Formats: sequence, C-alpha cells, structure tokens
Amino acid sequence: MVDFSLRILLQVSLFWFGLTAFFREPEMTNPIHLVILGLVLLSTAIGGFVAARVAERSEALHGMLVGLVGILAVAATSIGLQPTPLIFIVAQILSVGTATLGGLLACRFRLP
Repeated sequence: MVDFSLRILLQVSLFWFGLTAFFREPEMTNPIHLVILGLVLLSTAIGGFVAARVAERSEALHGMLVGLVGILAVAATSIGLQPTPLIFIVAQILSVGTATLGGLLACRFRLP
C-alpha cells in the first residue's frame, strides 16, 4: 500500500504542476520525465522495503511481490484504455527489480 500511496501522491502532484504530458507521451530526452520515472521506481523500492520489514522473513520475496502486484494492478486498471507507452511497460518490469532491491535492503538493515 505504501507503493500505491506514493504513486498516487506523485500523480496528483504532477497534475497539480501541470506535467500531464508525461502520462500521454513520455519523452526520455526530457530530464523532468526521467526524474518522474525515477521517482516512480523509487516509490516501488520503498514499498518493497516496507513490505519486507512488515513480513520480517523472506524479505526479497515480499519485496518482489510488491512489484508483481503493481504490474497486476496496472494491467487491471488499464483494460480498454489508450495503448500504454513502451516506456511504462519497461518501467513496470523494472519496478519488480526495484521492489526486490527494497526487500533486500530491508534484510540488510534488519533491526536486532
């Protein structure tokens, strides 16, 4: 839920600042779009970290599950909408890795 909350906060902020072009036609040559993409991946890593800390075991698995559930959620909510830009599909695949990394970091920084 942390991952989704951070993403929603990010999306609302982007709409508030008028950066809606990122959702329609993301450009990887635009530095702002790259920063936004990085923030999306960071939010997934934070979600994986929190899930792993809550689980207290199999941290990498729980982190990875955050990324996989994120893919399922996006797929379920995107049915029948405009075609998804390729960079968003790549970002969803990368989010599994960043969420797993968040889980591994939770294992590394486990409290005694």
